[in-house]
Amino acid sequence: LDLIVASGDADSADNAQTAFRADSSYGFGLVLFRRVLAAQTGHATATAGDPGLVGQPAQGLTRFPSRGAVSNTFGLFPRLSIAPLEGLEISAGPLFAFALAPPIDPLNTRLAGGTPMNALDAKPGKYWGTELDGAIRYRAIFGQTELVLGVEGGVLLPGSALNMPSGQPMAAVPGGRAIVQLRL
Repeated sequence: LDLIVASGDADSADNAQTAFRADSSYGFGLVLFRRVLAAQTGHATATAGDPGLVGQPAQGLTRFPSRGAVSNTFGLFPRLSIAPLEGLEISAGPLFAFALAPPIDPLNTRLAGGTPMNALDAKPGKYWGTELDGAIRYRAIFGQTELVLGVEGGVLLPGSALNMPSGQPMAAVPGGRAIVQLRL
């Protein structure tokens, strides 16, 4: 069971940074933080810093991108792992994530006259969503050499924090990766 509480920042233009950001290598799920929120916050820096769109960008905007790190979240990630054979591990579990502060987009909020708006230009809710993740890994040791092979996959079922202007959450987002690691 992984549990995280990482504070958020509801106002990116108030000259105060109140969001805690975990190290981006901390593996808390596969899709929500590493892909979806990394893309949305990275894009926000470009649009909210474009003088042609906003006149003058807010100070400290370069700290806004999450770069895949967990932030602005109360998250719970229970997983079940089994090892049916020596060196083989199979794990799966749901990740539940809630925003602690309204997840705002600087440009969309500014264009809405200060009304908090998310990256999809809708009023954000507080539930990031549910992510269903699974992994299979095989680890073998040959003398002083370790080989790890694996596949991981997940699907994000977005919640109200990722609403579209229609009021509906964005569509489900799948993701996956293969792992090949050799340590000599």
